[in-house]
Amino acid sequence: MLTGRGFRHVICPQNEKFRSLFALNNMESIMRLTHHLRSRVAMCLALAALGVMPMLTSCSNKATEEQMKTLRDLDQQREGLRSDLQSAQNNLRDAKGKLASADRDLADCQADTRGTQEGLAKWPNVWADSADWRLAPPPAPEKAMKGKKKTSK
Repeated sequence: MLTGRGFRHVICPQNEKFRSLFALNNMESIMRLTHHLRSRVAMCLALAALGVMPMLTSCSNKATEEQMKTLRDLDQQREGLRSDLQSAQNNLRDAKGKLASADRDLADCQADTRGTQEGLAKWPNVWADSADWRLAPPPAPEKAMKGKKKTSK
């Protein structure tokens, strides 16, 4: 049934079912929209409260004289500790240098000691060619006889 304005709605059970589903869906979308709007308003209020709160608590960002004095004392203490650390590092560097020098001296001494001990173990044949130039041992001293005197010429 057509009219000048469009279709004329005919009441039938299928149309009624469609209308009730449409109305239910429309109500759900309205409820979602309302819930979404409420959550946004709540979020805006929370952000506004957080933004206004620092102004209401009367806190200032300026340090008091006592806090400034404490900061100056801590700065002086930090500078003192830095200088102590620097002097300790210098002392450590000096001590390491002295220790390295003593270690080199010890190694030289140990090398000399080993050489001397090896020479003593080979004594009297210390030199490799000592057999070539070694002198014969001196003759045993003569035993003088009793009663006879040695005459000298």
